[in-house]
Amino acid sequence: MEIRSPLVIIIELLGSLIVNTIESFVTIYVKLLELFVTLGYISGLSPLGFILALFIGSLVIYFIIKYVFGSSKTLVFVFLFYFALLVLLGISLVFV
Repeated sequence: MEIRSPLVIIIELLGSLIVNTIESFVTIYVKLLELFVTLGYISGLSPLGFILALFIGSLVIYFIIKYVFGSSKTLVFVFLFYFALLVLLGISLVFV
């Protein structure tokens, strides 16, 4: 083990932290995109698939927003309204 300057070590630590953070965000973004593409396919199969995809997508978005903002009191009401609105839209599309 070689002795190096503490400044160099701190810069290497920060560099690796930044690289790992960016890689994590890219991985999460790609997997989230894959999830929504899959949910889009499932929602096109049947009305039940649409409701299931809507429910799963809403849960994922809810937890992401809750994690980002930290508040969940108003989010529950917003997502219930959003879910009810989209279910009504889906039901109206079935009967058209």
